[in-house]
Amino acid sequence: MPDDVPDWSTNAVLDRLAAGKSPASQVSVQLFLSEDVGPEDLAEFVGRAAAQAAERLGIAGDEVRLGPAFKLARSVGITAPLAVIRELMSRNEFVNLLPSDLDDFMIKPVRRKP
Repeated sequence: MPDDVPDWSTNAVLDRLAAGKSPASQVSVQLFLSEDVGPEDLAEFVGRAAAQAAERLGIAGDEVRLGPAFKLARSVGITAPLAVIRELMSRNEFVNLLPSDLDDFMIKPVRRKP
């Protein structure tokens, strides 16, 4: 991979989010879900999974906040302690994530004719 292209694998994104932070630090991400989760159930599924993860980790449920759900992208925004995000990403239903502080993550054509 060229040096100027960041690694967007799940582990690489989690490592960048964790750099210099404790597992209790709040992070905001966009979580992408598998086809196994129906588009109508995205926010409910993520909310339930995040609450279960927080409870397992001994983290108060009010530290987890859901953002908007995007059915077409099969994604849901979430702000939660890093430990909760790691726990969610260990599940098969969660396939990828992006940090929410990206300036622009829209796909752009790279081979356009002038």
